[in-house]
Amino acid sequence: MTIKDLRRRLEFMKYMGFDESKKMWVYSYSDRTNHRTYGIIAGKLTVVKLSSLKGLNLHFGK
Repeated sequence: MTIKDLRRRLEFMKYMGFDESKKMWVYSYSDRTNHRTYGIIAGKLTVVKLSSLKGLNLHFGK
């Protein structure tokens, strides 16, 4: 998935939080068949598919 693909789906995605150590925003996306979690790496705007939330320390708010 590219950043453009993600932006088109943003209204259907749920913000999970920000991981300071990985400098990554984390979003989840569900459709009828799958639940997927993606991270957007800050500074690079690179989208990565996450296999789980294990090891992430998510913070909400500003």
